[in-house]
Amino acid sequence: MHSVLPFRRMSEAASYMDAKVLDYLNDGQIETFESFDEFDIIAFDWYDVRSDRTENSQILIYLDREDLFFFCEDEAAQARASEIVEELQRGTPDNEQMLYRFFVRLLKGDMAHLDQLEAEINDGESAILTAARPEELERIAAWWCSAAGRIATSAPCRICGRR
Repeated sequence: MHSVLPFRRMSEAASYMDAKVLDYLNDGQIETFESFDEFDIIAFDWYDVRSDRTENSQILIYLDREDLFFFCEDEAAQARASEIVEELQRGTPDNEQMLYRFFVRLLKGDMAHLDQLEAEINDGESAILTAARPEELERIAAWWCSAAGRIATSAPCRICGRR
């Protein structure tokens, strides 16, 4: 069984796992990777670097020999996970391969996007150092604020104070 569900519908997976496991998932205390004899749980915060949205979304993954569930905190994470899982269900033979391919697709293009953003920042810094144009400083501050908002904290930006 492969399924993508929002947190609020976690109970729909009850027939596929022990009730204690479902209670543990519902407690929301999982932070990273946990391995047990019969199943594994992965929890992570996901952020779409190509989106204007600045909030992180938590995704919990439950994996055992027969089942693979993706539980998503919000609609953005659920939409992306559903899109990937639907694509993968057409040809992925087992849960381990599906999980691997899920992460490959989830993160595809992230480094290229971040490299492009870094290049823009470096160009702006070079302009400041070589031309001393005041408008370039504001442009760099805006880039750093954008990057800080996308990196994963809810702390305010140290440059502009925005969250």
